[in-house]
Amino acid sequence: MSQVETPQNADPLMTLLQLEQEAREADGTAAFRYMSVNRTRLLRPYSQALFLEGPDWAHVKITAASDIPVPDSTAPMTQWVHGLVRRGFDEEKLNSLHTVCAADLDAPWSKEWAEWLPEQGLWMPLSLTDRAGPVAALFCLRREPFIDAEMALMERIMAAYGHAWRALGPVAGGRFSLSIVRNSWLRWTFLIIALLAMVVPVPQSVLAPAEVVAREPQVVAAPMDGVIDRFLVQPNALVETGTPLFTYVAEDFESRFHMAEQALAVAEAQLRRAQQGAFRQMESKAELALLESQARLKALERDHVGIQLDRVTVKAEQAGIAVFRDVNDWEGRPVKTGERIMLLADAGRVEISMDIPVEDAVALEEDAPVRLFLDVSPLHPLDATLRHASYQAAMTPEGGLAYRAVADLVTADLEKQPRIGLRGVARVHGGDVPLAFYLFRRPLTAVRRWLGW
Repeated sequence: MSQVETPQNADPLMTLLQLEQEAREADGTAAFRYMSVNRTRLLRPYSQALFLEGPDWAHVKITAASDIPVPDSTAPMTQWVHGLVRRGFDEEKLNSLHTVCAADLDAPWSKEWAEWLPEQGLWMPLSLTDRAGPVAALFCLRREPFIDAEMALMERIMAAYGHAWRALGPVAGGRFSLSIVRNSWLRWTFLIIALLAMVVPVPQSVLAPAEVVAREPQVVAAPMDGVIDRFLVQPNALVETGTPLFTYVAEDFESRFHMAEQALAVAEAQLRRAQQGAFRQMESKAELALLESQARLKALERDHVGIQLDRVTVKAEQAGIAVFRDVNDWEGRPVKTGERIMLLADAGRVEISMDIPVEDAVALEEDAPVRLFLDVSPLHPLDATLRHASYQAAMTPEGGLAYRAVADLVTADLEKQPRIGLRGVARVHGGDVPLAFYLFRRPLTAVRRWLGW
């Protein structure tokens, strides 16, 4: 599909024509969803767009969202939007273009709106009200209200999107005709073939968000309490052993060192005076051992502060790539001893870290085949093998529950290994299961949860 980047200040009519062309040329429903949530902002700006679809309005769910590859169906925001559309929207307005905000809704949706969504929303249904079958809608959100001129443009693009969606969706094209099974013999033959097909073993797999991470990196932690003054390396910079990484604010350590030296000088002076008086006074001789201990203690304190002053500049203990997000996250920030600052990773030792959603988890075995599709190169997948998967699910940064899994790349060629930090989608292959289990695993899981088994 050919796409031409259109600036925000371009002629709205030209932008409208361009978007209509892209919608007609969409290569499948996935491409249309991606185009509708990300490209429509060229016509009218918005901060977020959601694509919802389902068999009917009571069962719609988010299948695409702007600026993210795959929406997480278990995230709290996603679950709240599902409930809002299914139970919080007026049934008559579900089939018409209209603006919506918190004031238009009943409690508790109006009270919770600001927690999850921007102030203003535009509901754009893509299905005709007089046709049965699947429904879909584009939900655009932003802070500013939608004016009448924008509504006219969005109504036009909504009609074009609806036509393109019906052409790509299950209601388009030739519908499956049941005339070939009206005959009793053909009906029974079709049923027997279908039942036999249900027991055919098929490979089971699961898709999971993946990231290329360093294997066994060295953690660079704060060696002492203090305030970081300046970073001497940039993110993803290649450093050698002994390369300075960052420095602390040295004024406090220098002040403490000078105070320790002065305290040591006072203790030594007192010790010398006691040593000189020990020949004439018995009291001075009795205090001699105590003053010697105090002088040694002050010397140890001076040496300790001196060691800290020498460690104001933290250096790399091994060669590698400095892995951290941004220098501005650390400069001027107080840190505690042992707090992780960055990682030193070996570019030649990488692994794949995956978060397998709980609802999609399957039985995985060690050394199971894995294929990694990176976002930067989706047409050139990388092969890997599963090393281990966690037994306990944990919260992901997106707010969902997932099992952490790690895989090793098959290739040993350093030039073909991906760069640390790249993201994509990994397909993990499980064992063979009957086709019936493959098709009905998730419905059976939903029924089991509903029944409480």
